[in-house]
Amino acid sequence: MKKSVLLLLAIFSFNTLLFAGSGGPDAFGYVWRDNLDPQGPVFNWIDLTAKPNHLLVENLSDDNTHGPFNLNFDFHYYWYDVHEFWVGSNGYICFQNGQLSAPFPAIPSVAQPQDIIAPMASDLMFGGTGNPGQCIYWQSPTGDSLIVSWIDVPFWDPALPNFQGQNSFQIILSKPDSSITFQYLAQSGVYNGGTTIYLSAGIENISGGVGLQTMLNPVSTGTSYFTTPYAVKFYYPASTTYQALDASVAYNNNETNSGRFISNSTPAPWVMSSRVKNTGNVNLNPFNVYSYVARSNAGAAGQIMASDTVTSPGLAPQATSDVVMSNTFSPSLPGTYIQVTRTLYPGDIVPTNDSATMELVSVDTTSGPVVLTFDGGSAQGVGINWQGGTGGTGMYFQPPFYPCKITRVHAYIQANPNLVGFYMEVFDDNGAFGSAGTRLDSIYVPSSQFTAPIWVDVTLNQPIIINSGGFYVSWNMDGDGVTLGQDLTGPFSNNTFEVLSGNWAIYRSRETEDLLINATIDTVNLPLTVPGLKAESRVGNFYPNPAGNIVSIHIDGTGLSGGNLKIELYSTDGRLAARTRLILEGYSGADISLPVESLPAGLYSARILLKDQQYFRKLQVIR
Repeated sequence: MKKSVLLLLAIFSFNTLLFAGSGGPDAFGYVWRDNLDPQGPVFNWIDLTAKPNHLLVENLSDDNTHGPFNLNFDFHYYWYDVHEFWVGSNGYICFQNGQLSAPFPAIPSVAQPQDIIAPMASDLMFGGTGNPGQCIYWQSPTGDSLIVSWIDVPFWDPALPNFQGQNSFQIILSKPDSSITFQYLAQSGVYNGGTTIYLSAGIENISGGVGLQTMLNPVSTGTSYFTTPYAVKFYYPASTTYQALDASVAYNNNETNSGRFISNSTPAPWVMSSRVKNTGNVNLNPFNVYSYVARSNAGAAGQIMASDTVTSPGLAPQATSDVVMSNTFSPSLPGTYIQVTRTLYPGDIVPTNDSATMELVSVDTTSGPVVLTFDGGSAQGVGINWQGGTGGTGMYFQPPFYPCKITRVHAYIQANPNLVGFYMEVFDDNGAFGSAGTRLDSIYVPSSQFTAPIWVDVTLNQPIIINSGGFYVSWNMDGDGVTLGQDLTGPFSNNTFEVLSGNWAIYRSRETEDLLINATIDTVNLPLTVPGLKAESRVGNFYPNPAGNIVSIHIDGTGLSGGNLKIELYSTDGRLAARTRLILEGYSGADISLPVESLPAGLYSARILLKDQQYFRKLQVIR
């Protein structure tokens, strides 16, 4: 499906590439041959529905991905091993979380997403009454192959029922020879969406700079694009002279490099932490990593507030290192900041992954309710809506303090020519891998309550208490034309999602847009444990945070002699990772130190029970 926005497209002439028999090598050494080549593969469709333990890829819809799925073997791809994959509804898998939609790129492409294998990247459609399309994957019990099949999946079509044609094809990853095979069982119908590149097939590496194209805009016969059955196989080179000298920044602070809110009044400073990786195929000597936090507000943009340089140890290919700067950042003023981290390795061949930028928003938590927003407050561009009038978008928010309560959510409605309403919904982040899980509230806003363009403030049915983690807010259309505002001026939060047919996927333009969806939170009035002393003041924040070996926290036990203190650490999937217990005998207050060297790196939620009160804190463990 195409997003209804005004796009200025440069029109290029693409040469049809199909049935060439063979192609390559690419810079790394991959070649491909099809079943028309005497040395090529023999077409041999593998029916996954007959395989025991095959799995349906659920929740695929229009223009989304689902995953990650764990591989039960290490698959050697280019110069590195991959261990998990995402499945795209538009006919591809990728080894990084990304979303590919119309118009589709020529392969290889340095545009996101990268690290993809695409047998038929096209505007395919799952869902809708009568749509037979499904996607199945299967892994051999011996751990030597993965097969992903798209079966009877039609193209998206602008006319009702919004799909037509049928396409059945599969990817086979084989561990013994590191080969990749595309098989096409059936292909009928043509795409009517009008996009510049409507079908692209091939493989590309982690940087998007190396790859092989097998199909690009094949010429339509009027009823199909190519004859089936058809097979293409990519052969891993026996040797390569390609040297990939590549030191990259994987992320700042969290694996998705997503923006975060911090308080300008908290005593705990922002710790500049990052993960760097050797994404090349040769050993790296120790190298410098530079990180800084700078202002991003108008009038002060670029002003560096804190910076530091540390040395990463030497890294073997595909090895990572978590680095923490000695200097920290304590915001004295609310506003938008960025943390930028760069690897400084001489001769690095992939400059596109040498840096990572993360948005930080400092908010004033001392004077009542706090509006959580990553946008600049005003709309730019023509806005976002979906053809058909049933789609939606969403934002993820992680509060700067706990506990807090969500009281209102907000959406900027840029246009509403057909006078239709919309829904605002709030979800817990208790889904798989921190995704949108339990729906906590849903409010319908009729068109009679607003006149676009306008910020629409929506009061929740009742405040929602957040003790740890974060929450999602979605805006959902109730008819054609109603349009949400966009922020096209960076920095961007990477916290945006699109919600189609009830399924969440990362927003296709998340690296270049934010959505005008906000949330208001407030403090929670905690009961007093000792007269005149607020319970919240009894528990400090973890320090250092992130921590590698030992972490400390201040506990005030004044007047609680004989009570119990428990500290429990939970991983992001909700499992209890560690627990400690103390008896408060004559205890007034001190810093309690906890060993965390045995815990895996990651973000943990701490539940602290102090006699009859409980508190929640966050802790990041690094390695």
